[in-house]
Amino acid sequence: NGDVIYGAGLYLGHNWQGGFDQGNTMRLEGSFDALLSNTTHGLGFVSAEHQDRIDAPIRSSDTYSIAMGLAHQFANADILQGYVGHRDTQSQSPGITNQAYNIRFLWNKAEPVAGMDLSATAVAEYRNYPYSPYDPQNGRQDVRLAATLVPELDNFEYMGFAPTLNLSYAPTDSTVALFSSKELGISLGFVSSF
Repeated sequence: NGDVIYGAGLYLGHNWQGGFDQGNTMRLEGSFDALLSNTTHGLGFVSAEHQDRIDAPIRSSDTYSIAMGLAHQFANADILQGYVGHRDTQSQSPGITNQAYNIRFLWNKAEPVAGMDLSATAVAEYRNYPYSPYDPQNGRQDVRLAATLVPELDNFEYMGFAPTLNLSYAPTDSTVALFSSKELGISLGFVSSF
């Protein structure tokens, strides 16, 4: 059907840490993009991933994810995407088994602001670890918020590449104090302008 685009992928990976084999990863994923109107798309994504930990077999896991969302283009050509998602991770290790629920928004500014292309992401996620070794009776619950702003500095383009600045803030509030944190990040990268 010309109004729906389907996608599928297979990912195979191998990880090392400190020069030693850590594990293997295999992930199957599928997606669809359905045209609902001239300005709105329906989006969906599913995946199944197996991580085989060589260094610690008990930490091997299977993760199943699903997300559904909408993408809308406004009259000024800005694009806003919103998703709701669920992720279920199973493992013999009680510190890894969890269920997560999240809401995600992505925004792309069509017109440059002060010579910069702007995009932003906001995520809210709740995770429940029912068998946490840190609290065997109540488990562990985390609430994580994350916001990212990415300006592309097109005015400084050189030889077909423009620098990008990634600004992020991600606080996590956990019922186990060890896992509560606040992360502030600034990174510089480059993107192709071709």
